[in-house]
Amino acid sequence: VARWTIRVPDPYGNLILERAFRSQGSPGPEEAVLGADHRLWLGIREVSDRLTWVVLSPGGEPEARVSFPVFGRILAADEERLWVSETDAAGALTVVRYRISEGG
Repeated sequence: VARWTIRVPDPYGNLILERAFRSQGSPGPEEAVLGADHRLWLGIREVSDRLTWVVLSPGGEPEARVSFPVFGRILAADEERLWVSETDAAGALTVVRYRISEGG
């Protein structure tokens, strides 16, 4: 059984995180990014080469799941965009903006 701990200043916040991950059977997050819109993006490694990001609303309810290959790191996020730092094969760092849209 994987153990994980996230410290949130308010006790209600810890209950929100516990409920979100236990309800999905997840081992817990590897990364966390607080969006400009107060959504919390939590990165979970479900397979070795991909991170799935669970997006929690400002009230702590799961709103979305986004999965993509581990190629960079989310620097910032809001409801419509992600800013990701990516490193190419030559080691050059680039900041890329992605548009978020619904659908599959």
